[in-house]
Amino acid sequence: VPETESIKGVSLGLVYAANKDVTGFSWVFFGVNKASGDVKGVELGLGNWVEGSFNGWQDGFVNHVGTRFVGLQSGIVNITKGDLTGAQLGAVNWAEGYVPGAQLGLFNYSTEGFIGFQGGAVNVSKGEFSGAALGIVNYAEGSVKGFQGGIVNSAGEMHGLQLGLVNYAKSLDGLQ
Repeated sequence: VPETESIKGVSLGLVYAANKDVTGFSWVFFGVNKASGDVKGVELGLGNWVEGSFNGWQDGFVNHVGTRFVGLQSGIVNITKGDLTGAQLGAVNWAEGYVPGAQLGLFNYSTEGFIGFQGGAVNVSKGEFSGAALGIVNYAEGSVKGFQGGIVNSAGEMHGLQLGLVNYAKSLDGLQ
C-alpha cells in the first residue's frame, strides 16, 4: 500500500511500514512504523512515529506521537507532543500537553497540567500538578496539590505533603 494511502486491518513489515492513517494492527519486525496521519489500534516496532493522534497501544524502543495520545506508550523513549490520556512506561517519558494519567520511568517530564502519578528517578512537571510524585528528585515549577516523596522535592507552590531529605517550596500550604 503506498505511503499516501490509509489502511484498515493488519500491516506486517520487515524493516519499514508507512501509511497515512492506520486502523488496526501494525507490526514492523526490525524497523519503523510511520503514519503521517492518525493511528487507532496497536503499533509494534523498534521505532514508531505518528505525526497525528494515536488511540491504543504503542510499543517500541522509541515511540513518538505528534498530537494527542490516548492509551499506553511503552518503550525506552516515549514522546507525546500533545495531550496524553493514559500512561507512559519507559526509561524516558515526555509529554508536551495536559496529562491525566501516569508516567513511570527513569526520567518523566510534562509541560502542562498533570493529574495522576509520576514515578521515577527524576520527575519534572512544568505546569500545575495534582496527584503524587515519587522519585529521587521531584521538581514542579508550578503548583502541586498532593504529595511529593523523594530525596529532593521542589515546588513553586505546595498544597499537601513533601516528604524527603531536602524539601523546598516557594509557598507552602501543608507539611514538609
